[in-house]
Amino acid sequence: MYRLFPQAVALLKDAIALMDVDNDGTLDCLTATRTQYDPDGWSATYMWNVVGSNGERFQVPLYFTPADTPDDFTLTTPIKPGQSFVGHMYYSDQESCVIIDMPLVGYQCALWITKERRDSVPQECFSQYAKICGNGTNIQVKETCKDVERKDHFDFASQA
Repeated sequence: MYRLFPQAVALLKDAIALMDVDNDGTLDCLTATRTQYDPDGWSATYMWNVVGSNGERFQVPLYFTPADTPDDFTLTTPIKPGQSFVGHMYYSDQESCVIIDMPLVGYQCALWITKERRDSVPQECFSQYAKICGNGTNIQVKETCKDVERKDHFDFASQA
């Protein structure tokens, strides 16, 4: 196990949020693609591909920078202008999964996996998730997430 968030970001180029704890639907079918990564100055941008309340998919950019400890990160996004959030990484197996809390939309202890491991998640990832976060909910249900690869872009800047 290692717990340096910048190393986890290096691992997660294309990622899938597989489980969360609150079953509120906020992260259902969530995928993320890293669009920018600076390993030296440590920053990263991910484009979240999410399902809106109307069932349509759209993309939301999230910007990650260092926080005060190696396990923490600062998160900003145009959907919450002027606000920043401190997230925390609890676990990574260095190959396929990361467990993090990103308080962008409340407590969201989530299990993220690499896209390549979508159909073969190591049991240790699930075990660590249960130990750290408790009982989780699968947020990648096939019927709900059948268009997970589709990427419609919603331009938040034009809506401001």
